[in-house]
Amino acid sequence: MAGPHPSVAATRVAVRRCLADVPSGSTVVVACSGGPDSLALVAATVHEARAGGWRVVGATVDHGMQDGSEAQTARVVEQMAEIGVDETLAARVTVDPGGLGPEAAARRARYAVLEQVAEHTAASVVLLGH
Repeated sequence: MAGPHPSVAATRVAVRRCLADVPSGSTVVVACSGGPDSLALVAATVHEARAGGWRVVGATVDHGMQDGSEAQTARVVEQMAEIGVDETLAARVTVDPGGLGPEAAARRARYAVLEQVAEHTAASVVLLGH
């Protein structure tokens, strides 16, 4: 039987290395936008959590900047659950550019939510695809 595709194997190895010092039983938050990179990160983390004994929380942030973002957020939550995370969390934020520009302001809002999620879940680490 052949092993996983090389890109899947490489992602799993990267996650394993990132979590090498995280004690078994710890919570790991994975940020997921619903794009292929972040879904791959969720899948690799769920896979590695089986051996590492970690609890995986998938978190997504709806920036409310595009039509249909609420439905997209619901799809991401479903996808993370199907992949096998232990818990899903979704948050909607209001993005205030405040002189930063929309992308930087969205990133700032997203990171603030992820800090809150990490605190709420007592996570040891938050993984980001980009």
